[in-house]
Amino acid sequence: MVISLTTTPMMCAHLLKPHREGEQHNWFYRTSERFFSGMVTMYRHSLAWVLDNPGLTLIVLALTVALNIVVIVRIPKGFFPQQDTGSAIGMVQGPQDASFPS
Repeated sequence: MVISLTTTPMMCAHLLKPHREGEQHNWFYRTSERFFSGMVTMYRHSLAWVLDNPGLTLIVLALTVALNIVVIVRIPKGFFPQQDTGSAIGMVQGPQDASFPS
């Protein structure tokens, strides 16, 4: 945590440079930047809708919690088969002419 709060900001200030005016980017950068800008816009609109409709948001939250409880109760929970004996067996195989020290 000390590194994150002290040296990381200094390294970023040293390594990351501001964009120059008129700098050209390749097609992948431009395409991905449009995609990320669209995602930010979609997130901004959805967040504004949620903040404008708190009652419906709480209903959806309650339904989600109830559905999770139903799923937890109905899904089988056995990670191990019923006939599990609680033991594990392992083997090591080497060449026939190997000595004990090797």
